[in-house]
Amino acid sequence: MKTLGIYHWNYNNKAALDASISSFRKYHPHAPYFLACDGGGQDQYDVCKKHNVEYYHSQMNIGYPSQHWGHNRSNVKEFFRRMFLAAITLNTSHFVVSEDDVICLNEIQFNENWEIAAYDTRYINGVLAQNGHNDFSYFTDDVQSVIIEVSGVKPNHPYYGAGAGVIIKTSTFIENFYKVMLFLDKYFDELHAKHPQMGWNDYFIQLFYFVAGKPYTVNPRLYNIFPENPNADLNELKKNYDMIHNFKNYYEGR
Repeated sequence: MKTLGIYHWNYNNKAALDASISSFRKYHPHAPYFLACDGGGQDQYDVCKKHNVEYYHSQMNIGYPSQHWGHNRSNVKEFFRRMFLAAITLNTSHFVVSEDDVICLNEIQFNENWEIAAYDTRYINGVLAQNGHNDFSYFTDDVQSVIIEVSGVKPNHPYYGAGAGVIIKTSTFIENFYKVMLFLDKYFDELHAKHPQMGWNDYFIQLFYFVAGKPYTVNPRLYNIFPENPNADLNELKKNYDMIHNFKNYYEGR
């Protein structure tokens, strides 16, 4: 039986956190929900108590990824450790990886056979890139070669897009956690030096599932507002999408 939980990572932005969780609770009032707050971030206990959310406040601060390099290996591993804790706690067949700028617009539809499902980044501002290829989001041939060497499977969709709103299969994450941690220790630093985008979560979460030998699926019910648009019409987006990302209207100072 398919079941859905939500894993949410946070640092500050209490108002945005509350708005995001509220939107999920509107359509998934009883879904298991787990919040991991970065070390040094605001105390979010009150928001979690209000919405019946499991709360973990880390003692380690990984911070926001640097503009060019994203996260280093140590931070990526800590990111995955928190996801592992969430996966065990949620105890659902799948879970959403969410952030403060994700808004749920409908009850989330998903396929029980999905391993990992998110955006199709071959599309730039809604237009398919020339020849259907986007150099920026491409898993380069050298990275794919390492993935094939480790997993025995060629990535089926070698364009990273596993940003906030991605839905992942829980059992696959738990079963392959230690394998991927060893992979990071062996290969991450060398590959990251050539491919800075590997330090960003929309890349390394997808990398996790490719190392596990699993396929990527495009979720047609997930939408990324890019570039950011504070005037986005949520009622209009609700007609076609279950979740949207990059809606920052509730961020402090906006």
